[in-house]
Amino acid sequence: MAVGYVCNFDPIGSIIPGLGFRFSVNFVENDLEPFYGRRTPYGFMIFLRLWPAKMEGEQDGNGMEHH
Repeated sequence: MAVGYVCNFDPIGSIIPGLGFRFSVNFVENDLEPFYGRRTPYGFMIFLRLWPAKMEGEQDGNGMEHH
């Protein structure tokens, strides 16, 4: 199971920066517990995302043109 969130900021030139996190927890069989140290290993990450901004005249997935 995993959950996460990204917060986008105002564009910088043609890039939209975003800051996010992701948390996950897994469930392993009893036989695998010695390898993972527990039955519910977990992990997380914090990341920076750089997304290209839509250019003028570019269409989105619905065929709508953006200006």
